[in-house]
Amino acid sequence: MNLFKKMLLFWALFSVAFFLLRTKDPFYGNILMADIGDLGGITYLYSTVGIIFSILAGFVIQNRWDRWTSLELAVTGEVAALRELWAWSQRCPEPIRTAIHKATQDYLAITIREGWERPAGEGESDEEDAVLDSLRNGVLGARVEPERDASAVALFRDILTHRANRRQNMRPMPESLRQALVFANVLVIGLALFIGVKNFWLDYLFTVSIGLLGYLIYLVVDDLNNPVKPGIWHITPQGYQRLLRKLQQDRPEAKE
Repeated sequence: MNLFKKMLLFWALFSVAFFLLRTKDPFYGNILMADIGDLGGITYLYSTVGIIFSILAGFVIQNRWDRWTSLELAVTGEVAALRELWAWSQRCPEPIRTAIHKATQDYLAITIREGWERPAGEGESDEEDAVLDSLRNGVLGARVEPERDASAVALFRDILTHRANRRQNMRPMPESLRQALVFANVLVIGLALFIGVKNFWLDYLFTVSIGLLGYLIYLVVDDLNNPVKPGIWHITPQGYQRLLRKLQQDRPEAKE
């Protein structure tokens, strides 16, 4: 379900709740306060809840956005380092070149198949460890020129760094923080239903706007918190897939 459909569904459900509270006893005239004189300090209390929600939502969105940006940089950096390592291996002797080519393709394949959605802290498979060892042995086993050997080691170190950053930035926010944001959102949206004004349609316009805005903030946070799930912001392994296809096409046996 895309963002527009989610917002439309929420608007429909929220509108039903609003009209029930405004037109059915015992809510109207008993719980709702449509008279300014009856509100007292409720508006100030509600403003406090809104300010707390705004601070919390702003912090979470900024945190998730920073992680999203870091994740994009890690993904593009890892693909670029792998491409450069492959280009470097083109000038290596045949056994070393073949070993690095195979290890690079295996690394890309295992990342696409198993390691893409696995964040840091969930461990690695034996196959991932074996692929990394093969790539490491291929780089460290190369003896071409001291300066070029050092550049290959630096590229391998970049791959490991970007890989660690990618997995780290795929970790979701702490569950307690997510629940706190949901609770604050429910308070802001729910309490808005119980504060009315005399003009019915003006009351509806402002109340439904508060509800839609709060729900939109939650959807944005949820989307940023799940970067590999299809949504507005969605990281895909397309860069790894394109590089893998290129390497497979450039194999000597593929050209024959």
